[in-house]
Amino acid sequence: MRLLTTGEVAHRLDRSAEQVRRYERAGLLKATKTARGYRLFSAEDVKRFRRRLERLSHARLRARSSRGA
Repeated sequence: MRLLTTGEVAHRLDRSAEQVRRYERAGLLKATKTARGYRLFSAEDVKRFRRRLERLSHARLRARSSRGA
C-alpha cells in the first residue's frame, strides 16, 4: 500500500496542506501518524476522497445552474 505525505495529498487534491489537516481532524480523511508525528495517508483513501470532492463540486454546479434556469 502506497502512503502519501500531507504535502503529496495537498498536491493531488489541489488544496493546501492545512486544509488536508483539517479534513483529517474532521474525520473526513484517515491518516496514520509516524513515531515523529507525521501524517501518512493511503493513496487509495485519497483517491476515494478526491472522487467525493468532485461529486460534491458537480452537485453544487448543477444546483447553481438549476436556480438560474
